[in-house]
Amino acid sequence: RNGAGERVRPAASWRRAGNWGRDMELAWRRLVRAPVFTLATVGTLAIGLGAFAIVFTAVHRVLLQPMPYDAPGDLYYVWRDYRTVFDLNRGWVSGPDVVALQDADGAIQDAVRLSRSLMTMTDAQDTDAAEVPVMYTTPNLFDVLGVRPALGRFFAEDETGEGRTPILVLTHELWQRLGGRQDIVGTTLRLNGTAFEVIGVLPDGFNFLRNSSLGPPQGALAYTTFAVNLGELSPGGGSYAALVRAQPGTSPELLATTVELVGRSVDGDSYSSGSAAMPFPCRRGRDH
Repeated sequence: RNGAGERVRPAASWRRAGNWGRDMELAWRRLVRAPVFTLATVGTLAIGLGAFAIVFTAVHRVLLQPMPYDAPGDLYYVWRDYRTVFDLNRGWVSGPDVVALQDADGAIQDAVRLSRSLMTMTDAQDTDAAEVPVMYTTPNLFDVLGVRPALGRFFAEDETGEGRTPILVLTHELWQRLGGRQDIVGTTLRLNGTAFEVIGVLPDGFNFLRNSSLGPPQGALAYTTFAVNLGELSPGGGSYAALVRAQPGTSPELLATTVELVGRSVDGDSYSSGSAAMPFPCRRGRDH
C-alpha cells in the first residue's frame, strides 16, 4: 500500500470500488510469497472439481440405465391429489384405493401396495441386533416387476392379511451380510421381536426404490407382506404408495384416464356424504 506505484496513482478506481479490491490484492500477494501453499491450494481445487465431475457422471449414468424389470416403461406410481383439502398433489393412497386399482379392467394390469419401516433384526437367539429397512408389500410385487428369485421362492397370493405366517424375502446384499449361506431358506430371523421365516433371496443387482409422497425414494434390505386386509382398511387412511403396471402398449394418457375413473369411483363410494373428492394423478415409475 505504501509502494511507489500507489503513491503515483492513489485513486485507482478499482481500489476505490470497495474492500474486495484490497482483499484480492492481499490474497494475490500472499499466494505469490508462498508458492508451496499456492500449489497445494490449486491441487486441492483440481482434485475436488475432478471428484465432483466423477460423482455427477456416475449418478447421471445410473439414472439413465434401464431398470432391471420386465417392460419398465409400463410401471407407474399413482398418488392422491389432496389439494381440495391442503396443498399436496402427490399424497399417499389408502387400502381400498389399491383394491380398486387391482380390480380395474382395461389399461391397468395389476397394482401393488407398498409401505416401508425401519425394524430391529436379530437372529433366532435375539443376538447381533441391527436396524434394517423392511418393505411391506402385497404378494404380487415381484410378479409385477418380473423378477425371479436367486434362492427359494417369493410370496404366494394367500400369504397376506390377518393370520398370515410372517415370512421374509432378503435382498442379495442382506443375504451376503448374513454370511451368504446357501441353506438360509427356512431359517428364522426376528424383526422387532417377531420370528420371520426366510423364504427366498433376490438376485444380485436387484434394486427397487419405493417412491415417497414427500422426500426421496427409499429402498429396503428385506421384504414381507402386510398383516392386514386391504379392503377392510379405512378409505381415508392414506399411508401407502401404489405401483401399477399398465397393459402392454397402453399410452400414459389412457392410463391417466383410467386411473382418474377409478379414483372417481372410489370417491363416489367413500365420500358420498358430500366430502370433497380427491382424484388420482399418476407418474411413470422410472421418472417419479
